[in-house]
Amino acid sequence: MKSSVICIGDEILIGQIADTNSRFIAQRLNSLGIECSSIKIVADDKKALVELINEESKRSDLIILSGGLGPTNDDITREAIAYFLSEKLIFSKQVFENIKEVFKKFGRTDITNLNKQQAYIPESCTFFQNDIGTAPAIVKESEKFILVAFPGVPSELIHLFEKLEKFLTSKYEFLQIYHKTVSVFGIPESKLALIISSWEKNIKKNNINLSYLPKKGIVRLRLTARGEDKLELKKKINSSLSNLKKIIDFSYHDIGKLEHVIHDLLYERGLTISCAESCTSGEISSTITKASGSSKYFKGGLVVYSNFSKVNLLNVDLKKIEKYGVVSEEVAKDMSQKCLEKFDSDFSISTTGLMEIDNTNKGVLCISFSSKTKTLSKKFELKGNREQVTKQSTILAIEFLISGIMDKIL
Repeated sequence: MKSSVICIGDEILIGQIADTNSRFIAQRLNSLGIECSSIKIVADDKKALVELINEESKRSDLIILSGGLGPTNDDITREAIAYFLSEKLIFSKQVFENIKEVFKKFGRTDITNLNKQQAYIPESCTFFQNDIGTAPAIVKESEKFILVAFPGVPSELIHLFEKLEKFLTSKYEFLQIYHKTVSVFGIPESKLALIISSWEKNIKKNNINLSYLPKKGIVRLRLTARGEDKLELKKKINSSLSNLKKIIDFSYHDIGKLEHVIHDLLYERGLTISCAESCTSGEISSTITKASGSSKYFKGGLVVYSNFSKVNLLNVDLKKIEKYGVVSEEVAKDMSQKCLEKFDSDFSISTTGLMEIDNTNKGVLCISFSSKTKTLSKKFELKGNREQVTKQSTILAIEFLISGIMDKIL
């Protein structure tokens, strides 16, 4: 099943509000196994909306509208759907009773004619009752397509979307969709595309789609496969990634979700972590604490940027700094061990390095992971400007932390 999303509202087009509804809809459609082929935004213009619905009805099995179902004169979605279907709007007593119940729930009795307009729906349409707002979701099911119009209020859309999901899964079967996103560091997108071009052609023959998602110093590669068996899709993508590993080095983690990986490893197990950061300047701690509930497992962190702070705040051995240099695995190991002791955590991670070597677009990172029984360290030579190397260092350190934790508990 292919779907399209149309969001209605001048306020989106002039940048007054951000369109979060289309992102939510696309994510939920994907989880159902429904391909979202387009997302479009249209003004509060009846003619433009009718034309767009007409276009999408010729190429989409499911058309989802968001917005334009309110009680004001610029809410034109009901009229546009009726015009598209060549139907009249008819008054629904059931919808109106629901509007009165919602008003009563909020202690209001001032139902106006504008509110009453929300009880009108195209004559061949059904609706999903809105339990938290006045506008229902309008539903049209035909032989060629399904059209569903939701109110634009995000909380109401989220509430009503669950009803659409139940409706669809009770009547249709969908292909499974499996995504896997990996991260490549230090290779520009254009150069990366040339390096992996043969591999990309081969995975396309195997019905795997590839998307490039570039950021500064990082390119995320998202692989997508569709089929009936999700386990088989996962095996197929993992096999393709094994072949990619022979060509380039990459991280198996999606950089946007590392904090959630840590959360899943620690939260329910009651385990804790701490950080001692020099060159990453608190970026590791900042990333970890983006996850809700992180206070349960993140005991704390220290930014010990100078030798003075390393020695006086973390009790790093000054003789090791003098003997091995501050950017060394030996100092990194001492930092993670002292951090583990200071915060009395189950695990710790430390970083020390140079994020920029004499304007050469190169950097050096030393990281160390400690548990109660083991300390591991690693050194990296990185490419990029200061900002890019710092970002790469943060991600590499968190991945090293994840790897260390997994070795201990899984």
